[in-house]
Amino acid sequence: MSRFYAPYNFVPATGKCNGSAVAEIDSELLATGHSEHPARHDLWKPQTHSGRLLCALSTTSPLVIGARQVPHEPGRGDASPMRVENYLADDGRPAVPASSLRGLVGSIAETLSQSALRVLENREFSVRKAAKPGETLSAVGRMHLTPAGEFRLEPLSFPLLRSGSVVPSAWLRAFQINVKKKEEVANWIAYYLPAYVDGYAPRGQGVAIKPGSFLSDPSVRISSTRDESTWWYARQAEEFGEEGDFIWDAKKQTLRYRNPQRHQDKKVMRLRLQAPPSRQYDEESGSAFLKVLGFAGHESQMPPGKKHELLVFEPSTQLPSLPITAAAIENFLRLMADAESREDYLPFRNAGAPKSLEAAAREGQLVYFDVEETARGVRVVEFSYSAIWRRRVSGSLSGALAKANASLVPLNDLRQGLTPAELLFGVVREEKRDGTKGGQAPAFQGLASRLRFYEAQAAPGTVRVSQPVKLQILSSPKPPSPAMYFGQQPGRAPPTKATLSLDQHLPNGRKFYLPFPQNQRTVANAKTASRDAALDKQKLVVAPIESGQTFYFEVRYENLSDDELGLLLMSLRPDPAFEHRLGLAKPLGFGHARIDVLALWDRDRSARYTRNDFMENTNPLGFVDHSALPVALPTTLQSWLPLLKRAEEVAPWSSASPATSKGGHGLVDSVSLALLVKLGSESSLEQGVPVQYPRSDDQLLPNGFAKDEEEMFAWFVNNDRSNQEQVLGRVSPVPGETLPTLKSNTKPSR
Repeated sequence: MSRFYAPYNFVPATGKCNGSAVAEIDSELLATGHSEHPARHDLWKPQTHSGRLLCALSTTSPLVIGARQVPHEPGRGDASPMRVENYLADDGRPAVPASSLRGLVGSIAETLSQSALRVLENREFSVRKAAKPGETLSAVGRMHLTPAGEFRLEPLSFPLLRSGSVVPSAWLRAFQINVKKKEEVANWIAYYLPAYVDGYAPRGQGVAIKPGSFLSDPSVRISSTRDESTWWYARQAEEFGEEGDFIWDAKKQTLRYRNPQRHQDKKVMRLRLQAPPSRQYDEESGSAFLKVLGFAGHESQMPPGKKHELLVFEPSTQLPSLPITAAAIENFLRLMADAESREDYLPFRNAGAPKSLEAAAREGQLVYFDVEETARGVRVVEFSYSAIWRRRVSGSLSGALAKANASLVPLNDLRQGLTPAELLFGVVREEKRDGTKGGQAPAFQGLASRLRFYEAQAAPGTVRVSQPVKLQILSSPKPPSPAMYFGQQPGRAPPTKATLSLDQHLPNGRKFYLPFPQNQRTVANAKTASRDAALDKQKLVVAPIESGQTFYFEVRYENLSDDELGLLLMSLRPDPAFEHRLGLAKPLGFGHARIDVLALWDRDRSARYTRNDFMENTNPLGFVDHSALPVALPTTLQSWLPLLKRAEEVAPWSSASPATSKGGHGLVDSVSLALLVKLGSESSLEQGVPVQYPRSDDQLLPNGFAKDEEEMFAWFVNNDRSNQEQVLGRVSPVPGETLPTLKSNTKPSR
């Protein structure tokens, strides 16, 4: 096993600054002008700072800041990779937009001050169920929509049970099997058992269509509905004739194979076919329905053990449909909506199924389902298109953060205080209460920022850009991967997919990408090596800005307290060794940059219009780095050049550590600063240990580096199945301690 660093780690979100709750300012007092805090735009507060900062952003790796994406090969349609067009300034040269700079610095200011997360998607999460008994669904039913608009489900086949299993009474009732007629029970259950139809062959960690199988003909690769043109015809093989292939034990309520070897091997009880099913009608064959997933484009994500689909014979008499609980319908709709927003999420729809549940029910689409027994009968409590469905994680991300500290969530009806980053960068209330729905509308609805970031442009000349290159697939575990996003809670065992609950578990914190070793900050390291054209639609083609380019920008600030100015300067450059990460392909080694604060132009707004200020020829620069004076600046910043020529009149400072010369540190949490600096400094890495996506042993070269970018889920699948799951370790703020690593893994033996 080889050690590696995951591309990112976290700074905990605590809502505490240096051991005390983050100081908040009452938003209503601020809105009505009764607060002494300088977060206002109608007057200049005395003893505050207003002015400008001249900054330089230097790329220390390739950098991609995209403006839009267009098909790279339009003739290939949806199979084409997308090309990222670089963001350009008005002069047609690549630049860094002000919004990117503002977001970059704002996220660090939030972290250092332990302020609220001003942007947080308060979404619900789901996790893929484990492929093991009790987690998967296997009974098949047909959806119905009644004239009254009620969803119901017609049972078609029993769940898959192993020989000798107890048959739950709920299933016997669902299929109306009379257990009092003991001699008939086995045959009735067998009547509703499905058959396997092989159609897949293993391909790496996924599957491929098996040559010559029923799936090899794309024209019939759809799931059966009520439309007879989608039906199949097959004959059942009977080994024991009238005796039947199964034995019912009424006392134990178990079913088993009559074949001793199959029973001993605990084989799954199912029907067997004389020959593969056919689409051609045959009087001696029974009509049957085939459930086929819409797996096209997702073959690599299908479980490698999948070999078949289920074929269900049409019952001679239609069973009464079962009611479906409102919770089951809501669960289905929410999970499908989640899947719609994430192409790489399971479940997939049935092949040919419409998006709408109403339309699917009208067609009679087949689904997997589970039931429960109540005093009033049997009802459906879960249904899905996929046997390995997803489980909704209880709770919400916003709720989990609020449990840690109520001031961490974006401004809403439950919060009235404003945290430092909100006061500095501005904030908008999430719910606009206007008083029309009861209750008085709050005076405070939003606050404009007292900072203004400007576009970062290069000095006159050419901005070097690399030739277009096709990147590896930008694939990463997304929340709520427990191993990566929820395993750092002190004094608590890390959750698994089966136990994760946002009502109980806290997210790790704010996510930051690690710096890469110098030998991984190359276009070659990020370039795809795969020649599989089927994967192109998941890839991007980029022309990155080369390393070693410098872009200049200005930040204007108004009415800042001493501590607020210190927070701004610290956020621009937390430490001389710190590198920011921005732009595209950060997990592949792109997007490293350093920000130097070259000069500070501080203005005393109260004295600005006095006679003395107007008549005196004083240099308005407050500080300047004499060793980093730019030779040239972009046209938008030409007003700085005359001032910089008089730099010898101005107090010197280090552009790599501006917060040591100006501003207070009362809003900076020392632990968060230590963690952030460690996460942003290359010296925190052990030499020779790569930073890369998690991979299994067979996906690595002998030196521990990645072979390619295919089957990026393999490490996570192996980890989920392991007896000892690996979890992304918590970063220590202690100086000298390196960042936590993970290890490559192998598929656990069963």
